[in-house]
Amino acid sequence: MRDFTLSTPSLEAAISVFYRYGLRDASDAALAKALNTTEPDLAAQFPSRELLVHQAVLADMECQKREHVALYVQYSSAVERLYGLLQLGLRDLAAVPDQYYGDLQTGFPLTWDAVMEHLNSYSPPQL
Repeated sequence: MRDFTLSTPSLEAAISVFYRYGLRDASDAALAKALNTTEPDLAAQFPSRELLVHQAVLADMECQKREHVALYVQYSSAVERLYGLLQLGLRDLAAVPDQYYGDLQTGFPLTWDAVMEHLNSYSPPQL
């Protein structure tokens, strides 16, 4: 039996599709293409949109953590790191469509809870 498990880096590609088309309106075809898989394999791996959104958002949070590690290597002082974190945060916020967080909160409550937990547990120590 083939293993169709998508890796975290490939799941990150789903975020740009969700930003472009919306969490519910993104087509399976667009998502499969971005994730370099087929629609049947995507459906087998993620039988619900909720599961796909959740895993993609978790992958995106891991990507942000890797970006922070790279930033900390680049900057040694706390002030430089804080400035770098602010730049990354502003860049990320500028990329997010207006309706994204509202849709996430109302349509995907488990994922919204995971995002809030991440913000409450991960973000404060970074600052």
